[in-house]
Amino acid sequence: MARMELLLKVAALLRERRDIVFLIVGDGGESARLKARSRLEGLSNVRFASLQPRERLSELLATGDIAVIPQLDRASDIVLPSKLANIMAAGRPLVASAHAASELGRIVTRAECGLVVDPGSAEDFARAVTNLASDRAMRARLGDNGSRYMRETLAREVVLPHFAEALSRLARAAPESLS
Repeated sequence: MARMELLLKVAALLRERRDIVFLIVGDGGESARLKARSRLEGLSNVRFASLQPRERLSELLATGDIAVIPQLDRASDIVLPSKLANIMAAGRPLVASAHAASELGRIVTRAECGLVVDPGSAEDFARAVTNLASDRAMRARLGDNGSRYMRETLAREVVLPHFAEALSRLARAAPESLS
């Protein structure tokens, strides 16, 4: 199941929850089809917005209580959505539909910043969203954990020195490997 199709299926499962609304942002190739399907299924809990300028990203992330990352079922270990860092930095808890052994699943679990559910299960995804929506303390804890993990582990100031050291080690070892 395609990742945005999964999100619409989750929205359909949660259509009776008036306190849960999904905001889909972007003007990608799927946009017109997703809007049409949402209208056809009467998903009043789904809203669409055009792609926003980068300067508005923080504001956009602040509008939601929970972020979602629906990853493709076939996504492998090296696929990591770029929005993950922004969500974590914004202190938002998230629900990721991803394999637990994928890089996305491992980071979310290690950072304790959200819930990871099977990428093929709309029911599990809906249950995770419902659990987070119903537990303000858990949302706050997971959001704080993500923000802290971002600052302490993934921030540029933390990562670049390690990267530079790794490059230096490779450069020093290169002459030996050419012999």
